[in-house]
Amino acid sequence: MRFQTGIRKRIGVRAAQLALAVGLFLIPLLALPFAISEAHRGHWEQLGLSKSLVRQIVVASGVMPTIYAVAEGQGVFRSTDNGMTWTPVNSGLPADYMGRLGVQCIAVDPHNPQVLFVGLDTVGRNISSLSASLYRSTDGGMSWQGLGRDLGGEEVRAIGIAPPMATITTTWVYAAVGAGLYVSADSGNSWTRLDWRGGEVRIPITTILVAPGNVQVVYVGTAGGGVYKSVDGGLTWTAANKGIETAHVLALAMSPGTGDILYAGTTLGLFSSTDEGASWQRQGERLGEQAVYAVAVHPLDEKIVYIGLDGSGVLCSTDGGHTWAPAKRGLGHARVFALTIDPLLPSAIYAGTRDGVWCYVGTE
Repeated sequence: MRFQTGIRKRIGVRAAQLALAVGLFLIPLLALPFAISEAHRGHWEQLGLSKSLVRQIVVASGVMPTIYAVAEGQGVFRSTDNGMTWTPVNSGLPADYMGRLGVQCIAVDPHNPQVLFVGLDTVGRNISSLSASLYRSTDGGMSWQGLGRDLGGEEVRAIGIAPPMATITTTWVYAAVGAGLYVSADSGNSWTRLDWRGGEVRIPITTILVAPGNVQVVYVGTAGGGVYKSVDGGLTWTAANKGIETAHVLALAMSPGTGDILYAGTTLGLFSSTDEGASWQRQGERLGEQAVYAVAVHPLDEKIVYIGLDGSGVLCSTDGGHTWAPAKRGLGHARVFALTIDPLLPSAIYAGTRDGVWCYVGTE
């Protein structure tokens, strides 16, 4: 009952945000001091999809936003009531002969929250759909259509979408396909294969991050090659991995606003860069070499960072990653694969685990 009360309170905040547009800015800002101490006084409550391995969670913007979760083998689930109930939204997505839906990544168009992209693995597609591994929905996940026939049917490992810009009217989408990389400058209608690392040994891309304010600046994390960077929309690439040259990168995140700080969650721990990826330093000596599966930065304060660990739950830092405090009461030592902060209500933090979706709730 206490959790449902917390959900109703958040819904009440949504209503207030709708009545007073200024609240979209002022309410989260006034709540910032409370968010800073959340790691010491909050707790986790399970939302749903229990016994499902949830690999990714995204929040589509809006006064009453929609939450999407990718459950391994089960496809995409949607919640429109702050996670109280979940509905599968997989119409049009192909399954294998066992009925498995091989969705392994999802992204929401920041220009239009009704538009989503999902990438499939090679197992989760039937023979008749081998030429399509990237799908798009224009109705909030109610139906899906195959895209990118020229992607060759290879698995889509990661999707990156450029943040909204006043000077850009179309959506730039990057998709890591097999060991290659493609880009679309027209919301996924057409695709161009990029010269990912030229003739060098191909290293699979694990995650994609497009810099805010410039769709031409793209960072990719790789499986065993650290981070690479492009400043020309993916036409050319340079290594941005001094200090993490051989790291297997699991997550990339950037501080809000100017993007002065980059974070990389790897199998060897958490690293950060303050020089646009030119060099990386290990964060949090006490973290050691624990694998960091997920990184989420507070949208109003770049010093507040949450990380999801392999078997150690969630930790929070309020000083940009130098020191850490447990934020795992109720969650325990779960392996956390995904972390997402609601951009309009930063006190709502969602985690994906082997036991479904969880939400971080402040105490009374």
